[in-house]
Parts: sequence; structure tokens; C-alpha cells
Amino acid sequence: MASTRYSLVKGERIVRSVLTTRLREYFRNDALLYIDGEEPAT
Repeated sequence: MASTRYSLVKGERIVRSVLTTRLREYFRNDALLYIDGEEPAT
């Protein structure tokens, strides 16, 4: 019982880490696009 609970917690941590990294990359790309859009077109 404890082992399965530990595995679930470990899986949740992995999922959370993956989601946070994806969100960071998404927001980073969005910010870069926003900054590029603010710059005058050459």
C-alpha cells in the first residue's frame, strides 16, 4: 500500500515538473514573440 502511494506521488511530481517546464517554455516563447512584435520591422 505504501509503495503504490509512493509511486503515485513520484508520478505526480514527474507530471508536475513536465507541465511546469512546458509552461515555462511556452511563456518564454510568448514573451519573445511579444518583444519581437514590439520591435520595429526591418
